[in-house]
Parts: sequence; C-alpha cells; structure tokens
Amino acid sequence: DDVVENQRVKKLERKALKIWQEKERIKKKELARYRREETFRKKVLSREFMKEVLPIVQNDMLKALESHDSWELTVVKEVRDQFLPWLLQGVEAQVDLTRATKETVEGLVASVFPLQGAAVRLREEALARQRRKRAREAALKKEGLLTVTVHGPSIGIMDQQSILVTIPVLAADPPAILDQKIMEWFKQQGQDVAVPPGGWLRLAHNGKVMDRNTCLLDAAVPENGTIEVMSVIDSNGIPMTLDSSRPTTAASSFAASRSQSLEEGQDEDDEFDEGKEEEEEEG
Repeated sequence: DDVVENQRVKKLERKALKIWQEKERIKKKELARYRREETFRKKVLSREFMKEVLPIVQNDMLKALESHDSWELTVVKEVRDQFLPWLLQGVEAQVDLTRATKETVEGLVASVFPLQGAAVRLREEALARQRRKRAREAALKKEGLLTVTVHGPSIGIMDQQSILVTIPVLAADPPAILDQKIMEWFKQQGQDVAVPPGGWLRLAHNGKVMDRNTCLLDAAVPENGTIEVMSVIDSNGIPMTLDSSRPTTAASSFAASRSQSLEEGQDEDDEFDEGKEEEEEEG
C-alpha cells in the first residue's frame, strides 16, 4: 500500500510540477510581451514628442543663433540673396509686359470702334444703294400711259391749237423715245408727219423743259402723267416745224369742209341770181 501511495503522490507531484512550469512559461511569455509592448509604446511616444518638440527647439535655436549673427541657414541666404531678387525681377518684367499689353489692347479697341462704326455705315450705305438700285430698276420697268398735250401751231399743225396724244410708255423712256412714240401716234391717226433730221420735240413737264439726257422717272413724271410738246427745235435751239409729205387729217378735213361751204355758197348765189331773173321777166 505504501508503495502504491508513494507512486500516486509522485504522480500528483509530477503533474503539479508540469502545471506550475506551464504557468511560469506563460507568465514569462506574457511578461516579455508586456515589456516589448511597453518599450514600443515608449518609443512611439518619444517619436511623437520629438516630432512636435524638435522643430520648435530647432527654430528657437536657429532664431537665437541668427539674432546673435552667429549662424545663418544656407537656404535662407540663397533665398534672400538669389531667389528673391530673381523672382522680383521676373514679376516686375511680367507686370510691365501685362501693362503694355493692356494699353495696346485698349488702344486697338479704341481704334476698332470707329472703324467698326465706319464699316457698319459703309455696309448700310451699300445696302441702301442696292435697295435704291433695285427700286430704280423696278421703277424703270413700270409701264403706263402718258398723255401728251401738243400745241399744234408751234410744231406746224396750224389748224389745231391743242392735240391730246395718249401713248404707252416705260418709266425708263428718254425724250428721244417719246419723240418716236408721238410720231408713231400721229402716223396711226393718218397724219404722215415726222421730226426733221437734226431736230427734236421740245418736251416740258409742269412748265419745266425736260432734259434730253434724262428719262421719265428722273424727270419725276408720275405714272399716267401729262407732258407738253412746246415746239420743234434743232441742236442750236432754233424753232422748226414737222416734216409732212401730205396734209394732216385735220388740215384735209378743214380744206374739205371749206371747199364744201364755198360750193354751197356758190349754189346759193346761183339760185339767187336765177330767182332775180325770173322776177324781172314776170315784171
């Protein structure tokens, strides 16, 4: 029994020893981990502290050294002596260039506005000329009837004081064309008359003689207006009469009526003489 009890006790002791050893191992391991973490934490805190404090200390130290003219940073010296003068010179040049550019642009803008206004005026004038040209072209193509008052005696038609001639015309017709159309009207009426060579009809509108180089539109003759034939003249302004190869219809009518009245008067005289002779015979 004692032997068995001793073995059981030894077994319990060995088991307890193993448990204690395991606890010690774990304890040592955790202690080592704690120490490592503590060391790491202190290092991190130290690093953070130095990151905050060291720049302040350095700046204070550098300022103290610079204030006593005992030491100066190379970078500060280079920036002050080299970089800043170069930068200020470049900025000044850029400012001068910007100022000159601005003045040039303002001058160009100031000079462009009058040119733009002149261009606009020229364009408006060109458009106005085109509109006037198109309006004139359209007006020159207008057709109408023109009433021409012809003073008969002034052109050689002695038996009529005033003749009304109605002819189709265009606004672009000059006096030379009007002369031809008036003569054609006379021919259509059976009066074979013509303007003598080197002569033309002296036409007038509202009492003003029409220029031979103008047209009805330029002479301000309205549509379906009226003009007058004052006389027939040559290039020197000497009065002329129309050429006629045979009497005009009016003159022929007048001569026929005149001869008829003369014949009727002669017949009446003959009848009167015969009646008188009969009375004498009866007496």
